[in-house]
Amino acid sequence: MERFRYPERSIIFLSGCYLMVSIGYIIRSYIGHDPIACDGLLIRYQRTGPAPVVCVLVFLLIYFFGMASSVWWVILTITWFLSAGLKWSNEGIAGYSQYFHLVAWFIPTIKSVIILGIGAIDGDPFTGVCFVGNQDLNNLMTFVIIPFCTYIVVGLFFLITGFVSLFRIRKLLKERVKADKLEKLMIRIGLFSFLYIVPGVVVVGCYLYEYYFRDIWQRQHNCRCDNTPETPYYSLFLLKYIMCLIVGITSGFWIWSTKTIDSWARFYARLCCGTSSASTRSGASQLIIGGSQLAIS
Repeated sequence: MERFRYPERSIIFLSGCYLMVSIGYIIRSYIGHDPIACDGLLIRYQRTGPAPVVCVLVFLLIYFFGMASSVWWVILTITWFLSAGLKWSNEGIAGYSQYFHLVAWFIPTIKSVIILGIGAIDGDPFTGVCFVGNQDLNNLMTFVIIPFCTYIVVGLFFLITGFVSLFRIRKLLKERVKADKLEKLMIRIGLFSFLYIVPGVVVVGCYLYEYYFRDIWQRQHNCRCDNTPETPYYSLFLLKYIMCLIVGITSGFWIWSTKTIDSWARFYARLCCGTSSASTRSGASQLIIGGSQLAIS
C-alpha cells in the first residue's frame, strides 16, 4: 500500500473488487447454473420466493463488488482532479481516505439491501448467475443502467477536467524544464481511463439494447403467431460479459509491475523466515561493523 498513493491507490481497490466479481463467476462455474439461477424447471425470478444462500452469495459478489468498482473509478477520477487540477498533495488526499471508503462501500450496500428487501434477485438465463433485472425491466433500469451511466458521466467529467489542468501544467513546465515524467503519467492515466471507459460504454449499450428489445424477444418466443423478425444476438450478450470483466485485467497491468513482484517476494520471505525487514537491516549493520573491527585489528 505504501507504494501506491492517491490517486493511484484507488486502482488497487478497484482491482480487488474485480477479483471478487471473478470469484462470483467461478462459484457459478463450479456449482452449476441449476442450483443458482433455476427454481426447479423454471428460471429464478422475483416471484418465486426467497433465493437460496448460494444465489444470494453470487449476487452479492457480482453486483455489490461490481458497483463498488464503479464507485472506486469515480473516486479515482476525483482524486486525479484534486491532484492535477487543484494541486493537492498525496498526504492531503489521503487525509480523506476514510470518506472515500465510506462512499465506496456504503452506496453499493444500500442498493444491495434494497434489492434483497424487495426480492428483486433473479436468474440470468445466459450465464446462470443470480443478478438483478434479468426478468424485470424496471429493475434493470433502476439498479443497473442508471447507476452505470451516472458513474461513467461523473467520472468522465472529473477526468476531462484533470486533463485540462495537466495540459496547462505541462505547457508551463516545457518552457522551463523537461516534463518527461509528467508526460508518462498522463499517458498511463489516459490509457487506463480509455481501457475503463470504452468497456463501460459498451456494457451500458448492451444493457440498453436488452432493455428495449427484451419484450419483443419474449413475445416472439412465447407467442408463435407474432411474426416479428427481431431476435437477440448471441454475440452482443457475449460481448457484454467480456467487457464486464476485462477491466479487472487492465487494472492488473497497472499494479503488477516488477516492483510489485519484488514487494510480494520480500513479504513472503519475511513470512516464511519469520524475520522482519528491521531485523534484517540490523543484522546487516552488525555484519558491516564487525567487518570493520576485524580489518582494524
